Amino acid sequence: METTHYHTVQVQRTVSGAVEDVWQAWADPVKIAHWFTEEAEQDLRVGGRYRNSDGDEGEYLEVQPPNRLKFTWEQPDYAPGSIVTVELSAGEQEKTTVVEVLHQQIHCDDADDLQTGWQWALDSLQRYMITGLGIRFEEWMMMQSQ
Repeated sequence: METTHYHTVQVQRTVSGAVEDVWQAWADPVKIAHWFTEEAEQDLRVGGRYRNSDGDEGEYLEVQPPNRLKFTWEQPDYAPGSIVTVELSAGEQEKTTVVEVLHQQIHCDDADDLQTGWQWALDSLQRYMITGLGIRFEEWMMMQSQ
């Protein structure tokens, strides 16, 4: 019998904006489309579903505005069957928010790509909170290599 080994990805950033504003950037499908994907549909309630134009979809397991989201991750190419928890808390400086993403039950082949993906996502969220525009993944990757 083969044992399956799972990995966990954890990424944390302090971003500009009050917790409630950062929550809205995650919770509002129009806003999340500016920094995470191009189109999104969300039924933000326990048992509700989400999906976006990148092929990510899943079900909300916990919705605790404005501090916590937990959802399944059913992206067939990256870590199907995994669980994502997003925690938002007030930062040390005024109008900043600590965002922590914990992505669990990841098959080892997907862990590095998801680590990179979540680092990009939180950097894109930070830019969105400051400018109203996120960072395209390709642009972010070029910035990382400079």
